[in-house]
Amino acid sequence: MAANVKVMDAVRLRSRHRDKPGLVKFALENVEQKKKVLREKRQLKDSDIYGRVYLRSSKTHAERLIELNARFFLNELPNGNDYRIASNGRIQKKTPDNQATRRGTNNRDISE
Repeated sequence: MAANVKVMDAVRLRSRHRDKPGLVKFALENVEQKKKVLREKRQLKDSDIYGRVYLRSSKTHAERLIELNARFFLNELPNGNDYRIASNGRIQKKTPDNQATRRGTNNRDISE
């Protein structure tokens, strides 16, 4: 893992389980460092010390609202089941490779 990354702030959140420590939320100096850490996070699984550490990027409130709105519109569209929201937030037509099912889909028949 890159050692030349500057952590600006780190806070341990309250645990949801009694037998496990809480999550650690941390902020990096800039977006470039965040990208670097997230690209190299796969290397943690090979480490004895950090093998059970998981990293993921948090979404801003605005990003979560945009995704929520996009999901709502897809559920309301007659052919909404033919599309999905990718991990980057883009709406894409489903292909055999990405046929993941969405929760709360509206299973309306087009002919109705």
